Amino acid sequence: MRLDSKGITIIELMLGTVLLSIVALSVTYFISTGTKTCNYAELAVTLQEEAQVVSNQLISFSEKGNCVKVSENASTGDVAYVVYNCEKKNGESLGESIIYYKKSSEKLYYYEVTSLTSNDDIRNEVKGITDVAVGQLMGEFIKGFKVTNKDNWITFQVEYGKDGKTVKTEDSILLRSKRVEVVTPIINLA
Repeated sequence: MRLDSKGITIIELMLGTVLLSIVALSVTYFISTGTKTCNYAELAVTLQEEAQVVSNQLISFSEKGNCVKVSENASTGDVAYVVYNCEKKNGESLGESIIYYKKSSEKLYYYEVTSLTSNDDIRNEVKGITDVAVGQLMGEFIKGFKVTNKDNWITFQVEYGKDGKTVKTEDSILLRSKRVEVVTPIINLA
């Protein structure tokens, strides 16, 4: 390049363009990698938060009653977990709850029930749930829900998943001096 030149050559222009392109591609790569990492971490936190909230609610609802019934529909994979008080006041139970996992929608619902007195009442209440999706949503990323009983220990195994990320939890509660019935399946939902 001559000292008295007042412009830039085509070579200098091409070198500048190549360098600028390399810098721009590097910045774009770092931004996209950072965004993917952030989204993955956000998804993990969302699933862990939901797992903690659902676990706390399952334990809390289980503490309200002294009897439970669990039923599973083998054909649909839906699970009903009924918590109620065996003692009755004025011929009525002292509060019942139904936690219902609907496998087809991968959601967990909570239903407050006014009075259940028999297996037939529970069967009718749960059958109504399968027809009408009402109730309080407890969890929306539920891939699997299982309730088991061993020596009055109620164990909840829940699998959460979204966009390929999964979180599995297992929580237990001991129902002391209480009667627990776990029958699979007690309710034919078909």
